[in-house]
Amino acid sequence: MEVVVSVRFNFTGAESANRLGFCANRYSLNVVAVARPWPAYQSRVRDVRFQAGDILLVAGYLDGLTKL
Repeated sequence: MEVVVSVRFNFTGAESANRLGFCANRYSLNVVAVARPWPAYQSRVRDVRFQAGDILLVAGYLDGLTKL
């Protein structure tokens, strides 16, 4: 599934999937890829700091997304 990071997301620019615990153990979700127009990221997906407008490709169950 694809998820768009909203400007209302409190952790925009400050947190990554890894720091948020956005992983299979906690939410049954894994961020597979991050798409953004600019600037491109140069690190592992789990370390990319989210920005408003980022499109996350997420693998997992809808229940996990609801918990998040």
